[in-house]
Amino acid sequence: MRKDVINLSIKLGCIFILMTVLFATTYYQNAELAKELLEPYFESLEGFMTDEGDISFRVLWLNNLFACVKTIAMGTLPLVYLPLLSLLSNATVIGTVLGLTSAEAQLSLTDAILYMILPHGIFELPALFLSFGLGFYLCKWMTKRFFRRNLDDPRSFTDVMNSVAKGYVLVVIPLLTIAALVECYVTPEIMAWAGLA
Repeated sequence: MRKDVINLSIKLGCIFILMTVLFATTYYQNAELAKELLEPYFESLEGFMTDEGDISFRVLWLNNLFACVKTIAMGTLPLVYLPLLSLLSNATVIGTVLGLTSAEAQLSLTDAILYMILPHGIFELPALFLSFGLGFYLCKWMTKRFFRRNLDDPRSFTDVMNSVAKGYVLVVIPLLTIAALVECYVTPEIMAWAGLA
């Protein structure tokens, strides 16, 4: 299972990156359209900020944990591969925000990625990709069970869920914890150092 999940995570991560770049490039050139699309999203972000204007670690961390567990849980429905919907929505939002932010700050997409995404993204993106992989694997396993194609597989649903939970607890949660700490306390310092804050 581990090898299958890692391979799926890498493949889905590559698709995510390509889609994010596509959306970022599109909305870098169409900032006004990006503003319209993101208006409801930006309103929901107000709860992420502290009274001092900083990002709340607790709110960010819990949001990311919930998003990843929701992506994995979507995999419990056979046939529909809902974790792909999570991949699409995350790539859309991140790409659109990246394109808009870069355009408004008059930054190249490369600089925006380097200063605004990469510091915490090196931890958050693998956690997200692993969540996509775990959810997709779970859906694939459930679909095979539904059509009775993996009857020779001795693992029960409980065994598979235990393995998925172990991946979430031992890998995803620690990565998201580090990512949230970096996003709240390190990324703003890097942006200030680069003259972007």
